[in-house]
Formats: sequence, structure tokens, C-alpha cells
Amino acid sequence: MKDTPVFSVIIPTFNREKILSRAIDSILAQTFGDFELIIVDDGSIDKTGELVRNYKDERIKYVYKENGGQNSALNVGLKEARGRFVAFCDSDDTWMPLKLERTYEKYMEDEDVSVVYCWTGIERNGQVELARNDYLEGNIYKEVLTQGYLTSPTFLSCKKSCFETIGEFDLKVINCQDDDFCFNLCRYFKVALIKEILGVYYSDVDNRKSSMKKTAADSYLFLWEKHKDEVLRVCGKEVLADRYFKASMKYLMIKDFEKAKEIYHRAISNNNIKLLNKIKWWSLYIRSLV
Repeated sequence: MKDTPVFSVIIPTFNREKILSRAIDSILAQTFGDFELIIVDDGSIDKTGELVRNYKDERIKYVYKENGGQNSALNVGLKEARGRFVAFCDSDDTWMPLKLERTYEKYMEDEDVSVVYCWTGIERNGQVELARNDYLEGNIYKEVLTQGYLTSPTFLSCKKSCFETIGEFDLKVINCQDDDFCFNLCRYFKVALIKEILGVYYSDVDNRKSSMKKTAADSYLFLWEKHKDEVLRVCGKEVLADRYFKASMKYLMIKDFEKAKEIYHRAISNNNIKLLNKIKWWSLYIRSLV
């Protein structure tokens, strides 16, 4: 194996022996073959290790660690990475064969680009569809904070040198690590977009959309509390109010009415008149709880 591959691809995984091979196979099928694949096992108690060791591709490196969460696994992968560029794939997602080739081409087109992402594909009933029509690229920090997201790491790559500026993945961010990571990248670096579906998100795996709703609400609020000073500086009060309003809604949906009211008051304290008019049904409902 080369000492310095062009790409380091990192897959964090935990107890995914039944589906992990799907992600691994999609990466090994890349038309651009100059990469290492670092699989970080975050304390699995199934046969994940045996599955990975059955692959004989010398580009694969398997690292086992005690369970510490996805961000801790990603940080271990970063320490192992030797490539100029780092790419990520969640263990329940896949890549299209041209993912790395198209990404490398984008980097070569503009030396100022440090982050490359692609359109998100989502699997529904055996068919891959475009999840959303992403369009942001360039120096887009304000736009990404205003939008509230960029993409998932499965669809993103960055220069490894970016981490010298933004640091490691924050272990305190549990469910919204994708957004936290993208905000940090977009704050400092130019972004390019590939308008092709080059990765696929599988929404039905482990019921990942519906599980851990309390943790998801807490994580969403923590994310925006962490970035609130930047949101105020770059975007203004209305955007921050919108985030608090959405956090309040998440608590309402899990029937934590006291927390919903508390966050609601944060929203209206940030001059949220336009937002209240935009979603009247919600404002009327939450007012009935105050």
C-alpha cells in the first residue's frame, strides 16, 4: 500500500455486521483506486471484526476501539489517515462508483477549494431518488447557517489540512455532528458542489429517523446554543429565533411542554414577529401552554 494515498476514506461503525459489507463493497468498487479505507469499529459486540478481516484488500485498515460514539470513532480515523483528502461514509450508506473520481476532479479544477460535496441520493422502495436539490457552493458560511445544514459526511470530502484549523469532531455533539462539522468547515473554507448523486442514504436502517427523539431534541438545541454567537454575528436575530422555534417544536413533539415553553420564550425574545406570522398554528398552540 502507498505511504501517502490521495484519499483516506473513514467508515465509523457499531454493530453493523449485517449491512456493513454494502458500504465497504461500494468503496472498493470506486473507479478512482488511490485510497485507503479506514474502518473504525466503535466497540461492536457482533461479528463486525470478523467480517472486515475476511476482506483481503490491502487498502483496508481495521481499527477497534472501546465504544465512545461516532465522533470519537471519526477522531480515531483522522489520526490514522495518511491521505491528502479525507472522505467519509456512514456504515449504513453507500457510494456510487464515480464518487472519488468526480471529487478528485473538483479539487483539481480549483486549488482554492477545500471541501467538496455531492447531491444526496435516498433509497425508497428499491429506487434511488434525489433527496433535495442542493445548490450552495463557494464561500457560503452565512448561507449554510441560514439554511441550517449543508450535507451528511457520506456526501462530503475535505482536505485533511482543514482539521488543523477546525480541530477534531466535538465529542459533546451527539446527534447533530453532521451540521456542526459542516458549519465549522464552511466558516473557513471554500466549498464546491458536484451536481450528481454519488452517494445513497438508507433511511430505514435501524429506524434511525424515529429513534432517540429526546436525545435528538437535546442535541439540536445544543448545536444552536454552541453556534448562537456566530449566528447572531453573521445572520442576525431572526435566524437564531427560527432555530429556537424549531427546537421548541421538537420538545413539543415529545410532550416536554416545560422545555418547549422555555425555548419558545427564547425565540420570541429574539424579535421573531415574522416567524410567528409564518407558522400561526404553532404559535397559537404554544401560547395556550404559556
